[in-house]
Amino acid sequence: MTRRIRVTAAGRAAAAEAVVALDSAARAVQVGRRVGEGLGGRLRIACAETMTAWLLVPALRQWRAR
Repeated sequence: MTRRIRVTAAGRAAAAEAVVALDSAARAVQVGRRVGEGLGGRLRIACAETMTAWLLVPALRQWRAR
């Protein structure tokens, strides 16, 4: 006896969403790698105004030089 398998409409819809999810996951990995390599991303730093001149500015200069 031969059996046939058919994908339902729900199965096709789920597969399409799975493709979207996998693409998003791949992009997230790429972004994480770029940020880890220092090639992208955003860094926000908060510092008390009184510490800016003697602590933050020299630290940022050293970081930028690297």
